[in-house]
Amino acid sequence: MMTRRSIPPFIALLVVVLLLHGLYLCGPAAALTRQKDISTPSDTEVHLTNHIHFNFATCQAISVPKIVIQQQPTKGRLTISEGQATLRSSFSERGQHCVGHSMRAAIVRYTPSPNASGEDLVRYLVVYPRSCTNCMNFEFVARITIGIPSTMQMPGMTADGITD
Repeated sequence: MMTRRSIPPFIALLVVVLLLHGLYLCGPAAALTRQKDISTPSDTEVHLTNHIHFNFATCQAISVPKIVIQQQPTKGRLTISEGQATLRSSFSERGQHCVGHSMRAAIVRYTPSPNASGEDLVRYLVVYPRSCTNCMNFEFVARITIGIPSTMQMPGMTADGITD
C-alpha cells in the first residue's frame, strides 16, 4: 500500500517560482541581445539605430516599437523620437523585399556631453506589441567610444588620432 506524502511548502513554492521564471524567459517577453560598437567625436550627435514594426505584405509600418531604457548613458544623452526611416535590413526573410522602403520608426540617437571622452554604454529593450506573432523583443546594447571634438582635429587626422 502506497502512502501519500505531502510536499513541504517551501519546495512547492520553489517549483512554482522556477516554472514562472522559465515561462518568463521562454515566453513572448524573452529578450535576445544585439550589440553595436560605435565611435564619435565629443561634439557630434550619432545615430545609433532605428526600430520598425512593419507588415511583410504591404511594407508599411504597423506601429512603432516601445523603447524601455534599462541603462542611461553617463557621458551623454539618449534621444528617442518617432519619424520616417529607411528599412536597411530585416531579421525575417519574409521582410527582405521591404528593404529600402521608408517607414514610421523609433529613431535612437546619442549625443555626448560637451568635452566628454572615453567610453559610454547604453542599454534598452525593444518591445513589440503582443499581437505581433512574428516579433521577438530584444535588448540593444551600444558601446560608444567618445573621441576628441571634430573642431580640434588636425588636418589629415582621424578622430582616433591616426593620420590618413
